[in-house]
Amino acid sequence: MNNLKSKCLNGCLAEGTILTMADGSKQRIEEVKIGDMVAVPDARAKRIVDIYTGYEEKISELKLVNGIILKATSNHPIMTEKGYKILKELNPLDKVVIRENQLESIEIIAEVEADTRVYNVLLEEKSTIICNDIWVGDFQVQNNLESTRYRNNERINEIETEMKKLMDELVKLKG
Repeated sequence: MNNLKSKCLNGCLAEGTILTMADGSKQRIEEVKIGDMVAVPDARAKRIVDIYTGYEEKISELKLVNGIILKATSNHPIMTEKGYKILKELNPLDKVVIRENQLESIEIIAEVEADTRVYNVLLEEKSTIICNDIWVGDFQVQNNLESTRYRNNERINEIETEMKKLMDELVKLKG
């Protein structure tokens, strides 16, 4: 088990989160172990190969209209009808995927003081896991989203730099 806060700063689930296991049972995230099998939406089970833990002072609380609540860091990936979104980018118009591929509306998203232990699991293959009946991404999904966002930000910066150069050239030509 990796007990490094840096591993969980951007995508972890709060202590007390309930994972759906491969056999259909439910288990608190702090009680799962490396080697445990978790349920994934495609009906196959996936093995936990590592667990990352840390502490967070603030946590985001996602409450759905049906009363389901998920507490996670603001950058944890949540499956929506349009694909993964990080929690802090969800809005009231998004529909979150729950249980057996059902959609549910968001009631509220709030940041709350927590000072709590947080966890994320690394599965043998990148996958969606089911936590508090909500489909969320595992550690690999989180990393893929973060690296895509980073690459997109780099490309935006390149475009902005090029636009500035073009604008400077335009000013010189007009001047």
